[in-house]
Amino acid sequence: MGRRAGDRRDLLHVLHQRRHDGPGPQGRQHRRLRRPDGGADGAVREQPRDRGRAIAIDGFNELGFNCYDSDDSKGHPALRDPMFRQAFNWAMDLQKGVDLCWLGYTVPGTTIIPPDYYSDPDWHWEPPAEVKYTFDPEIAKQKLDEAGYPDSDGDGWREYEGEPIELGLIARVESAESQQLAKLIAGWFKDVGIKVNVEVMDEGALMDLQYEYTGDTFTPNYDMFLWGWYLDFDPGSMLSYFTADQIENWSDCNWTDPEYEELYKQQAVELDPTKRLEYVHRMQEILYEQTPYIVTDYG
Repeated sequence: MGRRAGDRRDLLHVLHQRRHDGPGPQGRQHRRLRRPDGGADGAVREQPRDRGRAIAIDGFNELGFNCYDSDDSKGHPALRDPMFRQAFNWAMDLQKGVDLCWLGYTVPGTTIIPPDYYSDPDWHWEPPAEVKYTFDPEIAKQKLDEAGYPDSDGDGWREYEGEPIELGLIARVESAESQQLAKLIAGWFKDVGIKVNVEVMDEGALMDLQYEYTGDTFTPNYDMFLWGWYLDFDPGSMLSYFTADQIENWSDCNWTDPEYEELYKQQAVELDPTKRLEYVHRMQEILYEQTPYIVTDYG
């Protein structure tokens, strides 16, 4: 049962206590909180800088998908398919999003650990050119065709099990940038045959949908959302949010992967920084491939 947060201070209190009353580790303390003013955008918007100056990166913004692999999910079932989600990486012009929504004060993103935030070692994994997503709607269309989401009747909209696919996208009242980006995303997805309905709501209402219960059953009730994260002093906390035991807790995309789970356990106890770096890089690679998030920008 997701709690509604009335104002921003209430929202932070809810997040700090835990995101809901359901199962999960009790009493966990997290320094990593969603920014009260709308994600990883707060410092950038409060401290305007000349374009010629370096952008201070301490977090990221993302397009998140409801990946909950259960018939109890109220999200569109196509979103459980990593091939479906992956195709959207090619449909999105992240540089245009940065330029129009952030006025160039952020930079396009790739993985959940930004470059140069950590040092000795730098935990960021940078996708090599041969696997890095770039803006190419034709590739997005090809990937959707290959994944089994055709436009069989030629009306411009792709189908899932014979029915046109319509996805909801939630932007946040607290972030004008998310609202602008949502409009761009709706257009980009339309160009590859996916209809997107944008809805704007406050963060408390969004969390109610992300952590919705029907009786005692977890029934996350959304398709896609735009939000962001700060970084912590160690990458382990951010990486933990994509593990299975964080579903119904700090995970807001409800994604799991067995290889990722094992790597998380290994990196958590690995004392050799070089070996741990290998684990952390592979975890980012898996996230990049599976696409529970599309990291839209760093800032």
